[in-house]
Amino acid sequence: MKNIIFIILIGSILTSCNSKSNMNEYSFDSDCLRVPKNEKESYFPTKAFNDSSSFEGQTEFLSDWYSKHLYSMDEPIIHECSENSECYRFTWLRTFHEPIAVRITRTKDKIKLDWKKTNGAGGYDAGDIIEEGSKDIGVKELNIFKSKLENCKFFDLTTNENDNLGSDGAQWVLEGINDENDYHLVDRWCASEKTYGKACLYLLELTGLHVNSELIY
Repeated sequence: MKNIIFIILIGSILTSCNSKSNMNEYSFDSDCLRVPKNEKESYFPTKAFNDSSSFEGQTEFLSDWYSKHLYSMDEPIIHECSENSECYRFTWLRTFHEPIAVRITRTKDKIKLDWKKTNGAGGYDAGDIIEEGSKDIGVKELNIFKSKLENCKFFDLTTNENDNLGSDGAQWVLEGINDENDYHLVDRWCASEKTYGKACLYLLELTGLHVNSELIY
């Protein structure tokens, strides 16, 4: 009897996820977030990078660059997060070092932290996943992170700044979709000393990943 109930529950979960799209084209992660099977699909809404006149014409370039790395990490598209849920993802692309993505997802009363690291280089080719992990976290950790978002006024920040790109450095890309289904993207270059960067680093700290302090830039 227990086996029958288990099979029914698994079937219900798969049906719920599959109903969002054709499984021949997409797959879903454990939080029912869609994972592209086509590496050409953008991870970002059409106008995600268009709120800065200084970056006019860069949208396709940035979207392709960041999407390539997220695809190599088998990450989901978070701006499609369902209502009454929250999701935040820090994508860290250092020119010469391994790309890292860290994501907090809250669905109902469950809060989960996921992280992935590849052997690629942020300014060059995407690589293969060499380290990943997942764990449940508490409301306390989520609220600390959200307080850091409030400190830097995340949802009011422009997506890009004039110093957003440099020849060598790192892109600090933070996406967020709150429980009111408002999505926002902020992209900064070498943000370790900024209030915004502190919010990103807190997510990294929660993973327990060891990163040499000299390689945080």
